[in-house]
Order: sequence, then structure tokens, then C-alpha cells
Amino acid sequence: KASATLVAFAPAGATLAGSLGGTTQALQQEAVSFQVVGPDGPTTVWVITDHLGRAPLPPPGLPAGDYTVTSASFAGNSTFAATTLGFATVQQFNVARIAQNIAFGTLPNTAFGSPPFEVYATASSGLPVSFAASGACSVAGNLVQLNGIGSCSITAAQPGDDVYAAATPAPRTFSISRADQTIAFGPAPTGVTVGQPLVTVVATSSSPTSPPSTLPLVLTSTTPDVCSVAGINAGFVTPLT
Repeated sequence: KASATLVAFAPAGATLAGSLGGTTQALQQEAVSFQVVGPDGPTTVWVITDHLGRAPLPPPGLPAGDYTVTSASFAGNSTFAATTLGFATVQQFNVARIAQNIAFGTLPNTAFGSPPFEVYATASSGLPVSFAASGACSVAGNLVQLNGIGSCSITAAQPGDDVYAAATPAPRTFSISRADQTIAFGPAPTGVTVGQPLVTVVATSSSPTSPPSTLPLVLTSTTPDVCSVAGINAGFVTPLT
């Protein structure tokens, strides 16, 4: 077979050439293996040569970290013989972790007493996103629980891995307003006349989004010339005229 050679080039990699009939040519689309020592220990890295016969390091997909190259090899093909290069000057290269970002939509303001709701966010890396809460709320997994009135901040985070760097946390803040409540009176007394014993009236509060507030209902008369009332939640009405 015709001879092949590997020559180191900076900053890291090797050029593969072959000599055939007295002519040296770049060997394109050939696999060159490199013995390297990286974050996980010794391993073999494969690179396909380009149109100039170059096999540059690093190839895509390597875990982030520092690498040292100890040798390069070409296994040969039907025309050219195998060859190996031991680096007289050890080559080194670094693989930086890939940046990623988080997509997390805005969260609408809501009223206290609303049921727990789910939040969703995605990382451009495809890695899972976690959530943390602060303020008048809590979060378990991606389920947000409202705990009071005020402000709630939900922060989406992705810490990264061997390939991807940590994403910038994405906080989203919304307001929790007071729950609506309505007041309902019991049946109005009928046939009331001046001078009869006290008449009792009762009122209760309820909320469409929250349990009853248990706040006291203060009863007052809107027609003080006709009747007076005193009491909390229930009262005694005194007809005056």
C-alpha cells in the first residue's frame, strides 16, 4: 500500500496526507483517532478529515473540560497504509460548556383562594427545569400554591451538566389580590310592628374563590328613623315607628 503520514497542527489536531506515485495528496473524509485524556480519564476521539486532510480538535459533543492529546492514528484504507503519530509536544485543548437559556412565560395576577396551578418552562438544551418560590406562595414540582396576599415570585432554573453551562435563572412575579366575598342575609322578618319584641336578623359571608373569611359582619341600620340594630353577624332589630 502507499504510505500515509500524520502531521500535527496547532492549536490541536493533525493533517493526514498520502504519497502515491510520487505525489503527496490530502486524504479527505478519512477517520483519524486521537488518544486523549479528559475530565473522565483516557478516551478515544474520532475526527473526519476535511478537504485539506485536516482533522481538527475538538469534535462536537465532547463533555466540557480540559483535554491532553497523546497520539493520533489512521487505520489505513484500500490504498493507503495505517500510520500513527506520537506528539513530541503534547497538544491540549479546552471544551467550554454550551450556553443555554430558559423560556418562561409571564404569570397572570390572581386572587387568593384560587386553586393551585401548574407552571411550565423549557431550556434550550432540552434539560429539565426546576422551580423555586418566594413570597406569598410555594411550589412543589411545577405546582404553585397561593398562601396569602401580596407578591409571589416563581424562578425557573437549569443548573447545566457536562455539556451545557448553567442557564441564567428566569424569575416571574405576579400579585395575589384579596379574595372576593359576598354577604347574604337570612330571610327578612315579616309582619313586624312597633312595640313587639326584638326581631332577629342573620347575615353570612361567602367567597367564590376562597373559604368564608370568618371576618365579623357589622350590622347597621340604613333607616335609623324607622329601626335600630345592634350585633355582629346576627343582630336584634328594634322597630321605632
